[in-house]
Amino acid sequence: MFDVIIVGAGPAGLSACLEAKKNNLNYLCLEQNKIANTIRNYPKGKKIQKDYMGVSLEKEGELFFEEVSREELIEKWERIVHEEKLNIKENDNVLDIKKEDETFKVIANSGEYKTKNVILAIGRMSSPRKLEVVGEDQNNVFYRLDDPGEYSDKNILVVGGGNSAIEAALLLSKKNKVTLSYRKSELFRLTNENQEGIAKNENVNVIFESNVEEINGKEVSLNIKGEIKKLEFDYVFILVGFNLPTEFLDRIGVEVGEGIESNIKGIYLIGDIKEVKNITHAINDGKKAIEVLKNGL
Repeated sequence: MFDVIIVGAGPAGLSACLEAKKNNLNYLCLEQNKIANTIRNYPKGKKIQKDYMGVSLEKEGELFFEEVSREELIEKWERIVHEEKLNIKENDNVLDIKKEDETFKVIANSGEYKTKNVILAIGRMSSPRKLEVVGEDQNNVFYRLDDPGEYSDKNILVVGGGNSAIEAALLLSKKNKVTLSYRKSELFRLTNENQEGIAKNENVNVIFESNVEEINGKEVSLNIKGEIKKLEFDYVFILVGFNLPTEFLDRIGVEVGEGIESNIKGIYLIGDIKEVKNITHAINDGKKAIEVLKNGL
């Protein structure tokens, strides 16, 4: 019987693991991919910002976090997991969580586990939002940008108007011709760096009030203010955000609210599943969740 099972090994989950170990709790962390999968989804070479969107927080807990590159942060966290001998199972997907009297049964690929508490730190990046248009399942359509350096002298369409889309467009524009398609009439809620970058960048053609209607090979049908235009692109990056894992949450009966404690006693929600403001916030969530559940043990 575990005191707590932590689902997800991103910044929030890793923070919770360290705090659980510090408090001598019997814990297990199950991660469906690799540790720091959230960070791995960022483009190569990206500098991880500490104060994101102007939100500045003092870090709490044991997990290291400084403004370093994506690669440096992953390496540091992998070293921490190894040195601290954190009890994490990678590539182990949680399929279901069942309430059994005052405890829970967690059903994963590797087996079934009993625990007094569950911390969900599953994030959103494993479920990219789609446009639901014909052709977006083609091999030249992607939902994340891994390595901008792989693309050179190409004609690329980036769909979206958030920070991820803007960053991808700016990175790709260094060696490619880039068009940004955004459904609204102006960009907003961007970091100062991205706002200034896209305003000054002459290599990105921004098409406002446009929506992708269909992707047929390299031909993309764009609805621009009610007029359909067919344009050719070598690659399409659809970067319009991520979805909550609603099917999983509905199955286990959990509702996402403002606080760490969910509507089910003993199940806690931390990190990006609650749309936290930045990585520091997620790390702090991990510490707080262990503090809260420890009081109930």
